[in-house]
Amino acid sequence: MVLFQQKLADYIALLTGSIQREWQLGDFALDHPTPRGRSTQNEPEVDRTQNLFDLTVEFLGYLQREEGVPLSKSELGREQIQHYIAARHAGEIEHDEQEFAGPLRSKKQKQRPKVTAPEHLLCPDRRTLDAYLAGLNLDFSPRNYRIAATFELVPAWLRFLESRGLIDAGRREQTLDELSALGHDLRAMFAKYQADPALQQAVRG
Repeated sequence: MVLFQQKLADYIALLTGSIQREWQLGDFALDHPTPRGRSTQNEPEVDRTQNLFDLTVEFLGYLQREEGVPLSKSELGREQIQHYIAARHAGEIEHDEQEFAGPLRSKKQKQRPKVTAPEHLLCPDRRTLDAYLAGLNLDFSPRNYRIAATFELVPAWLRFLESRGLIDAGRREQTLDELSALGHDLRAMFAKYQADPALQQAVRG
C-alpha cells in the first residue's frame, strides 16, 4: 500500500508540474532489451524505462496546462507515443511490419527492412511511425481514434521536448517535415471514413 501511495504521489506531481526533472537524452538511452516475458536485473534498464513513462506523464500535464488539450485525448496520444518509442527501441515494429497490411504500408515492400537506430531517441521517424500506426489500424473505430490522436499530438510532443531541452528547433522542424507525407496519407485514409469527419480534421497538422 505504501509503495502504491508513493507511485500515485509521484504521478500526480509529474502531472501537475510540481516537480520537473532536468532530463538528459542519456536518461532514455535504453540498453538492449531482454526477451518478452523475462525479468531483468539490469537496474539502469528499469530506471530508463520508468524515465520514458515519467516524461510522457509530464507531457500529459503540459498538454493540459499549455495547450488546452482534453485529458481523454491527451492520455490516448501519450500512451501510444510511449508505446511507439518503446516498441521502436525493442525492434518490435520492424518485426511486426509483415504481419499487418494496413493502408499506410507500401504494397511493394516484400521484405522486412534492416533494423536501424533512430536519428533521435525520442523523435518519431516516418517509416517506423507509419508501421506502428498501420499495426493499430485493424478496422475497429477505436483504433482509428488512437491513430488520429497520436499523429495529432506529435507536433505538441516535439514542442514539449524542445521546451525540456531534449531537442532544438531544427530537430523539431526536421521531424515535422519528414512526417508531412505520412500526414497526407492519413488524411486520404480518413477522407473515406464518413462516420466521423473529425478524424480527417485531426490529422491536418
